[in-house]
Amino acid sequence: MSKNAPPKSRWRPVVHTQKKGRRRGLIQLELSYKTSTIGLFQYLSNTHDWMQQLVNLHESTKKLHSVKKESDNFSRELELENDKNNHLKPTDIARKSKKLAKSVGVEQLESGWQKKPLHGQFVTI
Repeated sequence: MSKNAPPKSRWRPVVHTQKKGRRRGLIQLELSYKTSTIGLFQYLSNTHDWMQQLVNLHESTKKLHSVKKESDNFSRELELENDKNNHLKPTDIARKSKKLAKSVGVEQLESGWQKKPLHGQFVTI
């Protein structure tokens, strides 16, 4: 961390994109990794293709860095519930879970910023 950075700030890696409306156009890399992992696990666990079921079986037997373990970890961290939607396609289930994870993650980030002192205010001397 830089010497000039505020002591209570937390550095987060971001990627700059085009601005959309009033937003800054920043993508949180950590949040996008979490949502992608959750979506991939939902897709692999609900697919009917035999090759992808083999991939899911292989991933569930890995000891470190398996998609299932990381997805469970991230779902617990974002406080998501796993609901079974067997009537939807696997891609729709994955897309729905990714949107839900992203919205919850953005809410957590915004609430964290709102709790910090002097958010949206300038220091007056």
